[in-house]
Amino acid sequence: MGLMGKIGDKMGNAADRTNAAVDKTAIKGKIGDEKRNIENQKVKLGEFYWEFYTDGNKLDGKAMDFIKEIEASLKKIKEYETELENVDKEKEDKIAEREAEREKKEAEEKKAKEKKKGKS
Repeated sequence: MGLMGKIGDKMGNAADRTNAAVDKTAIKGKIGDEKRNIENQKVKLGEFYWEFYTDGNKLDGKAMDFIKEIEASLKKIKEYETELENVDKEKEDKIAEREAEREKKEAEEKKAKEKKKGKS
């Protein structure tokens, strides 16, 4: 085989490897798509059972363990939301207190200046 034949073979091999890599990447993309679809369907399944439960239907076994975890988290969320409201209220109270102190001080300073002007 001559030099040109060897170069042609190497180029052909490189092209085959590149095509194989492209094919593998496409297949891996399809696998990823299916895995995402599975995760989406699991979420939908969970939402279905949550609605089923909140509509007053009974669940048993492991499903109730999941429900209890969700309910515990919902309770914690409410507690945290109340805590957030309290933080906001405390900050607003501090701001109002500082404003009142500032206004009081300004009024006292103004009164003192007026008193000095009256003596002059």
